[in-house]
Amino acid sequence: EVEVAVISLCIVLEIEAVEVCEGMVHNYGYQVEYIVQNMPDPSPDLFCGVFVGGDCGNQGNVNGWEVEIPEFPAKPAVISPETPDDTISELKVLQITDVHLDLSYLPGSAVDCGLPCCCLSETGLAEDGQDAAGFWGDYSCDLDYVIYTGDSPAHDVWLQTTDKNLEHQVFVLNTIDQYLPGIPVYLTLGNHEGFPVNSFPTSAEMDTIVSGDWLYGAVGELAWAANLGQTWLQDYWTE
Repeated sequence: EVEVAVISLCIVLEIEAVEVCEGMVHNYGYQVEYIVQNMPDPSPDLFCGVFVGGDCGNQGNVNGWEVEIPEFPAKPAVISPETPDDTISELKVLQITDVHLDLSYLPGSAVDCGLPCCCLSETGLAEDGQDAAGFWGDYSCDLDYVIYTGDSPAHDVWLQTTDKNLEHQVFVLNTIDQYLPGIPVYLTLGNHEGFPVNSFPTSAEMDTIVSGDWLYGAVGELAWAANLGQTWLQDYWTE
């Protein structure tokens, strides 16, 4: 009933298109419920500050949380950089970030569809006189290692699911492994990997409805993880 009311309010106030209101509320509903149920002191003042904003209520308590950072490895001492001499070998490094891959991208689809993201199979082909989505290519070169700093899924956050987000992440990492075989890959997860977006549950939520094990576990079994070594891989699994 709460979700229905929020969706109706989103539609009536024309905050977003109908399908965006429905998808976003549905995707975030269980997360909000979990947060509310586990808040130490949920007050009307806090809810007003978070959901209405402005002069209504107080948002301060929302940002009063802390994340415990493991003590090891110890922070290395700061060393001022020095200009390398001619005897230092050069490395060719590829950093990939924010791919925001959209597996539902459709060449020929409408570029301006009235939604936060367009060019999707869900939004349909462009009509006569409308701008249509084109097709893009790829790049490759010889590398010593690859740094991939995440954000594989597209920005269609109202359409996303855990399976869809994982499909995009697996596709990107497997594609890197396929076309750059034998080259070490070092990975960080972006804010769009989780579901819903910006969700990074810790090990404390491992057995709850908001657990991120569906993402951490599956990604940790892909080829890139072999570059971590067993010790660091164990830390990845447990932290």
